Amino acid sequence: MSWKTDFEHAMNEAPFQKVKWWDGWERTWHGMSKWRGPKGRPVALMLHHTAGASTTSKDPDHNGNKCSADNGQANFVWRHPSYSSPASQFLIRRCGQLDIFAYLPCYHAGSGNFTSKPWTQFNIPKDSFNSYGMGVEIVSKGQKDDLTAAQWNTLGELYAALGNICHWEKWDEGWVRKHTPRHKDWTSRKIDIQASRDKTETKIKEQIQLWDGKVPDFAALAKAHHDTSLKSAAAHRMAQRLHDLGYYKTDVLPRYDQGFPLKAWENYLRDRTPGMFEPGGPGNIYGHKSHDSVWLLPKGTTNPDGSVNEQDHHEQ
Repeated sequence: MSWKTDFEHAMNEAPFQKVKWWDGWERTWHGMSKWRGPKGRPVALMLHHTAGASTTSKDPDHNGNKCSADNGQANFVWRHPSYSSPASQFLIRRCGQLDIFAYLPCYHAGSGNFTSKPWTQFNIPKDSFNSYGMGVEIVSKGQKDDLTAAQWNTLGELYAALGNICHWEKWDEGWVRKHTPRHKDWTSRKIDIQASRDKTETKIKEQIQLWDGKVPDFAALAKAHHDTSLKSAAAHRMAQRLHDLGYYKTDVLPRYDQGFPLKAWENYLRDRTPGMFEPGGPGNIYGHKSHDSVWLLPKGTTNPDGSVNEQDHHEQ
């Protein structure tokens, strides 16, 4: 599918609390009609703050954290007076609302470079980030780290939505940090955002589901469980799922470097009292119908609960 189609679908399907699509989001700005990154997709999302807000309070009931309190900031970013164009592709209000201004490149990063910094791997020429990466303005006074919980939630959801359509691999080393440079990481002229790199990475990760939704092959899963030194895609997906459920506490390794997360699996089992395939039972870790495809094998084979299949079942 095209970038525009993928973008629109991803934004509409993401679990944002509230989204506003602004007039002109489909337009091309300053002749920049495509992304210069690999596969014609953005390589990163640069984090900015507006340096203007009604409050620094993080209390969701504060009047300054109501969505309407940030209308002025949104209007400014939608049409920056110096360029008559968006000042970034997105804005996150203090209430958590996501405002969408553009899907193609626009002016937001300004002059700068990643020389001698972790982002040199993107090979972005000096002063050229706008053509390679998107930007999000986060409403904040910018004097301290004052982002609200709702803003962090939306930022994590935005990262996840973009990561899926831009092919930002979730198992790359430093995967979140790699794709979310702050404006001050690009240029010493800027101080945004105020949150540390470690905090930013942690907050974004909290909102991301690692598991890709695919049910692993049971035979490969059984082998990995029997021999935890084996590395496989099946063990990788089990580690992802247990991570999302809060049982696997460390970073999931790359797909073919990950062994079966035995300790996390045992802790998961300890919290499951129903039978293997009862609602909420451990056999349903991938969904309430997943055992039909992942656990039950052809006629004559033995299931994890010790029962023998009396009819054929198909794996996925």
